[in-house]
Amino acid sequence: MNDISLFLCGLLLGTLITASLGFPTIGRAVAKIIAVILLGIGFGFLVWVSVTRYQGGPLRPPFGSNLITEIGEAFG
Repeated sequence: MNDISLFLCGLLLGTLITASLGFPTIGRAVAKIIAVILLGIGFGFLVWVSVTRYQGGPLRPPFGSNLITEIGEAFG
C-alpha cells in the first residue's frame, strides 16, 4: 500500500514539474502557491515561538521533534 502511494506522489510531482517547465504560466502559478504555503508555515512558527516566549512556558517543539530546543533557534 505504501509503495503505490509513493509511486503516485512521485508521478504527480514529476508531472507537475514537467508541466511547469513546459508552460511558464503553470510554473508561475505553482511558484505562487508554494510561496504562500511556505510564508504561512514561517508565520506560524513565528507566532508559536512568540506566544511561548510571552507566556514564559517551556518550548515544546511541534510533532515531538527535538530539532528546535531553544527560543533563539525557533526565532532563527
